[in-house]
Amino acid sequence: MKKTTPTNSPLHRGRDEREKALQYNNGACPPPFQGGARGGSIINLKSKINKVVYFVSGIDTDAGKSVVTGLLARSLRKRGVNVITQKFIQTGWVGISEDILKHREIMGIEPQPVDKDGTTCPYVMTYPASPHLAAEIDKVTLDMERIAVSTRKLDALYDMVLLEGAGGLYVPVTRDYFTIDYIQEHGHPLILVASSKLGSINHTLMSLELCRMRGIEVACLVYNRFPNDSEWITNDSITIFKHYLEQYFPSTALIEIPVVHGNDYPDVDVSVLEGGK
Repeated sequence: MKKTTPTNSPLHRGRDEREKALQYNNGACPPPFQGGARGGSIINLKSKINKVVYFVSGIDTDAGKSVVTGLLARSLRKRGVNVITQKFIQTGWVGISEDILKHREIMGIEPQPVDKDGTTCPYVMTYPASPHLAAEIDKVTLDMERIAVSTRKLDALYDMVLLEGAGGLYVPVTRDYFTIDYIQEHGHPLILVASSKLGSINHTLMSLELCRMRGIEVACLVYNRFPNDSEWITNDSITIFKHYLEQYFPSTALIEIPVVHGNDYPDVDVSVLEGGK
């Protein structure tokens, strides 16, 4: 039996506007910028993008965003969704984004043409630091519209885009502009990735509180069981998160990701991302 997508899902709503998005940018996207001699300021032009684009952020650095993004994309592909991943900004690297390469490895596919031409990561900077500092060191002007144009192109070509951020919600893109500002301006539903390490309860609840204050839709909270040092901590954390979500985000799903061993990638229930129950 052919699988159908619920008519009220973000995936279904986005398809109706995909042709408009394609006409908007004529399929064109600026080439990736890797280092260079420019200023260190930001050009901030607001531009709404379809709700079929999810922003993936972590509660902090090393929460497991790249692995989770890859696993979600892998599972969506198995369900027949034509999904692509994108990286907001990559630092400490050259060439095709390191995180994009990780996504493709987990998805079981080769780097795509949109990876090779820089569409999936318009900014790759050499210094391993927060985007604002890496941009200043490489003398790069970060243009948020350049990233948005790339997302619109991908949104026109694919059913769904998973846009992975850098670090947590309050990672600075410039001295006066933060990742959460971009998410709020573009209206992206958020996939928030938490981990099982000590301190994650505080970081997770503060991130969710920020989303409440900013009016950001949280599509799902993904609990990454890595490093899984303590079952006591893991089980209690899940209990606390479920209670918080019931109180303040009743429509937000909690997805648990087991510890990944080598290349044994688990299937993930991604029905919520398609509007399923």
